[in-house]
Amino acid sequence: MKTAAARQAVFGGADGIVLATGFIAWLTGQPHALLKAVLAAGIAELVGMTAGSWLSDSDDGFWAALANGGAAFAACAVPALPYVVASGAGRWSRR
Repeated sequence: MKTAAARQAVFGGADGIVLATGFIAWLTGQPHALLKAVLAAGIAELVGMTAGSWLSDSDDGFWAALANGGAAFAACAVPALPYVVASGAGRWSRR
């Protein structure tokens, strides 16, 4: 039996991975822009998916809604990490 949090996490993860794939394809060759775009999108996914899940089905509880948003954030940010790290864009110093 699936819990509400697991269902919400799968939904949020699917949304986040689609968004990340689009950013990676669009910003290939621009690692600094990719890092900023993925972090901004991940935060927007976290807030938007949590709020949307909570407002649409509050019977599942806030933690299920947060599982949705958290999975969306992770699925958005994690796929870009290898590309960002390999390109050196993760260094915070300016040149």
